[in-house]
Amino acid sequence: VPGTGSVEALQGVGPTGLGPRLDAAMGVYRTVWWPGHDRGNRAWIAEVLPLAQRFEARYVPVLERSYGGTFDHEVRLDASAYANWAGGYTSNRPPHTVVLSGDPRNEGLYGLELIYHEVSHTSPLGRPNIDGVNEAFAALDAEPPSNLWHAIIFYTAGWATRGIARDLDLPEHVPYAVNEGLTGFRGWEGLWPALEEHWAPVLEERTTREEALERLARAMAG
Repeated sequence: VPGTGSVEALQGVGPTGLGPRLDAAMGVYRTVWWPGHDRGNRAWIAEVLPLAQRFEARYVPVLERSYGGTFDHEVRLDASAYANWAGGYTSNRPPHTVVLSGDPRNEGLYGLELIYHEVSHTSPLGRPNIDGVNEAFAALDAEPPSNLWHAIIFYTAGWATRGIARDLDLPEHVPYAVNEGLTGFRGWEGLWPALEEHWAPVLEERTTREEALERLARAMAG
């Protein structure tokens, strides 16, 4: 849903009195920027929300099976003209996702991939993913790569979206992490090929997540 432009919740927050300062600027914001931001937010929602609703039943079992968690909780999703450099983020207590509506990287199926990537960061769904990675490597007295749990989220959301693109008879969907070059970042060396070999079988229901995590640990612990 689009934001309201309200800052009432920020009244008196912080030693600098941030709330009153934002209130003082709100009139200008509502007049100059808000109409365009609101249109952009609503346009993103109109494009992506129907996809999310249509394919929710496809994503949820994949995410639960892959991470070992549950997606039986409500997640608030806000489209916003401001988010962060990554195009979106999620916080917990309560689960809340904010997406950057004006980011071209978040359009169409990439917006859909982003939604299900971000909900994977909510604790009931995503925490068992982190714990499972840590436990598999601890069994070998080894430390997992720091980005492995996050790479699993990128890979899983991208894999599911690629299948939806095929169902819609659309061009091949390149997962976000590959399309944006994240797989070449420092600390990501070797992660994507390892997931292609050892994690894809979980998504294809050819093995269990426990077996896949054991194989990933054995392949990467040395």
